[in-house]
Amino acid sequence: MRYFYIDPEKIIDDRPVITGTDASHILRVLRLGPGDVIGLMDGSGDLITAEITSTAPGSVEVSILNRRASGAESSLGLTVAQVLLKDKKME
Repeated sequence: MRYFYIDPEKIIDDRPVITGTDASHILRVLRLGPGDVIGLMDGSGDLITAEITSTAPGSVEVSILNRRASGAESSLGLTVAQVLLKDKKME
């Protein structure tokens, strides 16, 4: 599945519209059309599965099928420490 970034402001309802270079890439390079499924990332850590519902030159309208947390970031806390050696042992 191909993933694309979309601004969170564009996801007002369940039918956001992708514009700009991403829309051109979807239409011209990948040659995707209505019925194809793509992935969207909104920068908040959510992965969105969406289906292309309609296309126009420079815009792709999608319908959100599923939204879930990406789980890419670990919930584990991590502390990194460095030990400094005495006087000339660093050389």
